[in-house]
Amino acid sequence: MQKLPVALLAVFALALPLPVSAADGGLPQRQPGKWKLSTEMDEGRGPIKQSLTMCITAEMEKATADTAASEHKSNCSRYDIKKDGETTIVDAECAYAVDRVTSRTEMSGDFKKAFSVKIVSTTVTQPPAGKPVTRERKITQSGEHLGDDCGDIKPGEAVTEDGSRVMVQ
Repeated sequence: MQKLPVALLAVFALALPLPVSAADGGLPQRQPGKWKLSTEMDEGRGPIKQSLTMCITAEMEKATADTAASEHKSNCSRYDIKKDGETTIVDAECAYAVDRVTSRTEMSGDFKKAFSVKIVSTTVTQPPAGKPVTRERKITQSGEHLGDDCGDIKPGEAVTEDGSRVMVQ
């Protein structure tokens, strides 16, 4: 089994909604089970598309939420969650080492059978010496719940379009 490349792992980690109760003003929670996830990322050189079928458990969702909450608390000067009709919107300003990231995430769907996530972000990298570098990134992801039983896919494992198995958590 191979590990997902770091850049692609970051895309899936960023694009996946975090499991916090929407009733508490948090983010929507995905239904555990087998999901088909289709992700498209564009950093200005044309879109890169990837589809995975993965197994998500309630325990994975909790671990993702705990990690994200800790990261946001440590790295973000702003992390605002609001509802606009059926859409959850997150506006964030975060700092990681030499990167400053401003992002807007829009999430919709019931997260039990299907969801859609759109992320638009700007990352400004300030190297110790030299001029800042700015990267614009657009990510869209859709998810379709295929059932409660993951079959032969292990929790945290995903199967790519070519049949390769990767660990995403």
